[in-house]
Amino acid sequence: MRRVFLLLILIPSLILSITLNDIVEISRRDLERALSLFREYILENPDDENLEDVGRLLYAKKKLLKYEEIKEAVLKEDIDELMRKSRNLKKTLGNEDFEALKVIFPDMEREVSKLLQDPSNLREISGVWKLGLKMRVNPVEFSRKLKKFFMENPFIDRESIELLKHLENATDVARALVKDILDMNMKEENYTRIVRLFEIAREMGYRGESKVEKQIRIYLDLFYTISYIEEPSESMLEEIIRRYESLSIKKEMLKTKLLLLLSKAKRRGMTLDMHVEDPDFQFLMKKNPKGKSRNTFHYWILIPLPLIIPFLSLRFRSFFYYHVGLKKRALLCYKKVVEKNPTNPDVRLKLALLYEKLGMQEEAMREYEIIKKLS
Repeated sequence: MRRVFLLLILIPSLILSITLNDIVEISRRDLERALSLFREYILENPDDENLEDVGRLLYAKKKLLKYEEIKEAVLKEDIDELMRKSRNLKKTLGNEDFEALKVIFPDMEREVSKLLQDPSNLREISGVWKLGLKMRVNPVEFSRKLKKFFMENPFIDRESIELLKHLENATDVARALVKDILDMNMKEENYTRIVRLFEIAREMGYRGESKVEKQIRIYLDLFYTISYIEEPSESMLEEIIRRYESLSIKKEMLKTKLLLLLSKAKRRGMTLDMHVEDPDFQFLMKKNPKGKSRNTFHYWILIPLPLIIPFLSLRFRSFFYYHVGLKKRALLCYKKVVEKNPTNPDVRLKLALLYEKLGMQEEAMREYEIIKKLS
């Protein structure tokens, strides 16, 4: 009985010894108990000037418990976990809930704004737009960083794009991004990434026309078509060549693939009745009615050349010998060109075409196999 009596005396004093800081700490583990203790604390300390702040914090937590995805982050007041778990939110917070969130995380907007300056953080904070945050970035600076980041790491997930779309000045960023793309040194191996950047800009609100984007899309469409086509018809080849010649962007890799395809068509006896600008495609064209090539060569200009031939490049010598009928000598010269550039697919392609013109099909096929390995 004596022990029970002592406990009854001590319990009120224990309750009174709990501070508001203790209650806040308890709320991170057990919100209901913290609320109960807070109500008792109010009765005992109605004049405490910190009651309002702690009360707002506790009831803000209670208000946000309905969001299971961020519940633990809210209770623990862990902003890093909040940003990670926000990706999983099934619905966006309303205005009242956002205000409650700001009570718990007063520095949230500043933290997110800081992280947002670096596009490498996009995935980490990609769900924060669901929290109701209003976000802005410097369009010129951010677009430059975004382009650089994407060209080095060509993957931005769906949630990150949603975040970009929800920037308050997303359209301004999109316009700046397109300008940065157009200022790039365009390389064929980057065309896929460049198109993806255009797509991101369009998702962010860019609505302008871009000739470069259209040309790259044509290029990629042709590239994949040529890669998977087996036995194209004449009309299909003519359409491919027409689309190829409409391109004004860099297209050497595409040309190599197209020449391989045309060479296969040539071996099957196919010829095309069309005008082409690129002289490298002439070998597949039909002759004109007089039996002369469409690309008529003016032999009179060759009269002074024998005197200076030894001083000319191997490529030009090969060209000269071929057109004066010394085809074997032309071949020898061009083989030397290949010896100096053994890993250049364009050089080897021209050697393969020369083999074909000389009727040396096996040698041509060997070159094509080498080109495939180099491409």
